[in-house]
Amino acid sequence: MNAALLGALVGLARCVDDAAPTAQTFAVFREGLLTPDGADEQAVQEITRRLNGEKWALHPDCRTCHNPCGRREDYFGGALETKRSPAIKAEIFRKAKALAGGPDAEAHAPLLYRAVFALGEDGDDRWLEEILAGLDGVFCAESV
Repeated sequence: MNAALLGALVGLARCVDDAAPTAQTFAVFREGLLTPDGADEQAVQEITRRLNGEKWALHPDCRTCHNPCGRREDYFGGALETKRSPAIKAEIFRKAKALAGGPDAEAHAPLLYRAVFALGEDGDDRWLEEILAGLDGVFCAESV
């Protein structure tokens, strides 16, 4: 996935951690998550712009803050290429993308936001494994 697009997804996931997302927020988030690898640059820039628009709609004052904390910024650290837990993060990303493409994706929006949020964090493996288990639980429940 394009690094700027992934960074914008993580940025929006950080925003919904402490703000109530709207149906529009999830629609844009889902579209970004489902953007195919190799999408043309113009399409990637457009969805990235829309993701950032949703971010600023949820936290309008952050855009003009004179003392920014960085909490709402896009992530530009190579989310899937970290030294800590790259395999777990890659699996979280793969499963989150699969879940986002399913018919009940919106019902699992909180889990999807949490999963993408985790891609930009340097948390311990237990936290990442809990998220992965949550994603696995959805897939197991849906296959029954």
